[in-house]
Amino acid sequence: NSLSEFNIFNSHFVDNQIKTFNEINLGIAYALKEGLVVPVIKNSKEKSLLEIAKEIRGFSSKEKKGFSQEDISGSTFSITSLNSTIVDSFNPLINPPEVGILGIGRISEETQVISEKLTSRKICFFNLTFDHRVVDGFPAAKFLESIEKNIQNPQSLVEK
Repeated sequence: NSLSEFNIFNSHFVDNQIKTFNEINLGIAYALKEGLVVPVIKNSKEKSLLEIAKEIRGFSSKEKKGFSQEDISGSTFSITSLNSTIVDSFNPLINPPEVGILGIGRISEETQVISEKLTSRKICFFNLTFDHRVVDGFPAAKFLESIEKNIQNPQSLVEK
């Protein structure tokens, strides 16, 4: 949803030119013992959240036999998560020639005072790294705002 609305982030920057894509191919950073690999969920805009989750889960079986060149090529935007660690926030590096990458920290529970009442809620930090030659800070903030709204209204992501 957010990448369709802010399609400048679904772009490559090559030879001082921006190439924006209609098809969204999500690169998902995946840690291996030997280092990092970024398998791609092709045409993710046409898939449900469940289908995307199944593909991500399937990376572990592909890891055992090895990722093919087809598995790791063609991404238009990447996501990386350190949710399995104790890291709340980090600065992910762009996977060139992509224009941006979204970093997701761990989900933690924090207690806050809201309307004079102690409330416990889950917190997760998102970190967007983007190529300033292509996009500026305000559109990047609006993109992150769109992601936050979609996460707070997950029904909008389920309906296809």
